[in-house]
Amino acid sequence: MTRTTGRGVRVGLALTLPILVVNAALTWWSIHQIAEHGRQVSHTLEVQAAIAVSLAALEDAQSAHRNYVITGSPAFLGHYETATSALRADTDRLASLTTDNPSQQAHTAAARSHIDRRLAHLAESARLRQERGLEAASAFIRTGSGLREMDAARDVFAAMRGEEQELLRDRSTSARQAYVTAMTTTVIWAIASFALIALTYAIVGRTTASRARAEALQEADRRKDEFLATLAHELRNPLAAIRAALDSIRLGGETAPAIDRPIATIDHQAEHLSRLIEDLLDSSRIVQGKFRMRHETVDLKQAIDLAVETSRPMLDARGQNLAIDPPPAPLILDGDRDRLAQVFANLLTNAARYSGAGSRIWLTVGREARQAVVRVRDEGRGIAPEMIPRLFDLFAQEDRPGGDAQGGLGIGLSLVKRLVEMHGGAVEASSDGPGRGSEFLVRLPLSREVPTPVEGQARVEPRPEAASPPAGRPRRILLADDNVEFIELYAMMLGRHGHQIEVSHDGAAAIQTAIRLRPDVVLLDIGLPELDGFEVAKRLRDHPETNSALLIALSGSAHEEDRRHALSVGFDTYLSKPVRFAEVEELLTLRFGPQSS
Repeated sequence: MTRTTGRGVRVGLALTLPILVVNAALTWWSIHQIAEHGRQVSHTLEVQAAIAVSLAALEDAQSAHRNYVITGSPAFLGHYETATSALRADTDRLASLTTDNPSQQAHTAAARSHIDRRLAHLAESARLRQERGLEAASAFIRTGSGLREMDAARDVFAAMRGEEQELLRDRSTSARQAYVTAMTTTVIWAIASFALIALTYAIVGRTTASRARAEALQEADRRKDEFLATLAHELRNPLAAIRAALDSIRLGGETAPAIDRPIATIDHQAEHLSRLIEDLLDSSRIVQGKFRMRHETVDLKQAIDLAVETSRPMLDARGQNLAIDPPPAPLILDGDRDRLAQVFANLLTNAARYSGAGSRIWLTVGREARQAVVRVRDEGRGIAPEMIPRLFDLFAQEDRPGGDAQGGLGIGLSLVKRLVEMHGGAVEASSDGPGRGSEFLVRLPLSREVPTPVEGQARVEPRPEAASPPAGRPRRILLADDNVEFIELYAMMLGRHGHQIEVSHDGAAAIQTAIRLRPDVVLLDIGLPELDGFEVAKRLRDHPETNSALLIALSGSAHEEDRRHALSVGFDTYLSKPVRFAEVEELLTLRFGPQSS
């Protein structure tokens, strides 16, 4: 019995200890991430405090100077000189705190310039007061040049405060997503740990001790989850690697039926996370007034089709039936096709989320006078009358007894309203009450223009100064990205097509490799260390060995400004992560033609 018990303990420990080690490693990783993000937040707050102190010192110097000019008292002149010395020390500290932020460094330099001119003006008026009296100093002050410099300095400090506040908001947004990731990982490994510990004690018959240890693990997880509330972690690069892994599995050929469904689930959830990140970022950009749209002539049907394609996995997963009633004739709008598709995709997924499995959803597109009218109707849980006035507010959610696992973050409908209004339209919601479904109605102004190609849209065409390589043969391809897992997966997938692949993980190495390799194609991450992707692209276009290559930008940013800048420095096209491998294949086919088998 003792021998059996000892063997059972050893087997249990052999199974349990690796899981506990992994769980401990994940816990350390979570704590490390929290500490790093805490440091970033503390640094941002320190910069904000330094901005406030510098502005206060400038105001103190100006106040002491004013009192000296009025009274002529040497005491106020001493206060002025003390404030001036403090101001220079404060701006030096502000400059040292912003060395990692080129934008804030430029703002600090501008503020110093305005401050120097303002102090020069104050010094001159103080000299006039001391040598020639109040009237001479007052006349000089009335010229107003010093006040203009003071106002300019205040404006620069205000811009710096706004930029630091935006950093705090972005890190808070990232923290929400990082919290979800860390919590999910922790729970999965905690459950595995608990299961194996319970198995160990079942073998040796010590169920009481197993229960106590499980309770201790649950308490540790609860405390850890509380600590993870401030965790922020960029998700685009991990999502890019996940997307590349999925594409690699599918490219490899047939998979076992047992893993087809898990792969599809990962694919669907990765898409959902990507859309959630974009919705969060779009909401932040709109609130900050930094959101940009492409202006083009759009057939509404294209946007509707794209929205249905985006929403279809969720509808199919819930067994819901979508009935589409299209318009009898094309409806042409002025706007951004992708943003309009985002509007209708959010409305369709919202209808799917709040309707039961197997329910029906209706999408009707029509015309009323000079407006396109789109209705999305469902037979789901409905909307309480008191909720309708604030339904489109950011983070607005309806309180329901016992909570709601389908509640979301309260971002999608707010983004719908803002995007529709940016297109000159309006959106409204109606419902007969809880349990009786709901309807969302979108009105958009029509255009009289004939559809034209998308303004600013990236086109993959051979550059006129270089002849295109013959179609069909394998290509020399350079992959440059500091995400090692992502780039290795892409190298493997492209290598399966017979292409010659080389990889680099920083900008300087990418340039050296490109000059040696003379690639046909370069997939180039914008956020490379040492030299960023923009600078690398400019240098490749300037070099005779690389100026005809197809340059494809890979970026964690979906900003329209970044897209336009990428095209302006020499990129042929711009892809936001996570990137589907099919997109890359399509770009290669458009440039070089189908590959020979």
